[in-house]
Amino acid sequence: MKNTREDFLDAATCLALHRGGMRICVDRITALADAYAACSEDSGLGELRKVAFRVLSATDEVAFGDAREALWSVMSRYYADRVLRPAGARR
Repeated sequence: MKNTREDFLDAATCLALHRGGMRICVDRITALADAYAACSEDSGLGELRKVAFRVLSATDEVAFGDAREALWSVMSRYYADRVLRPAGARR
């Protein structure tokens, strides 16, 4: 992995945008688990890491769906903050 923070963001976005249940998303769940393990707690992605942990801890379709919906919401806020930030403050 080149940039563990960016890899984690990519894996979380990939799973959040994909539709389907736990069985269909196994490859994306695995990618998120690998990126989660590599992304440090001090990455500045605390809320996203908490929600990702909920996704990774889900043991049934209902819990997975709820957690993935929360992941979608957090990812939406993350990208909105980046896009709506004044141009001079963007990374």
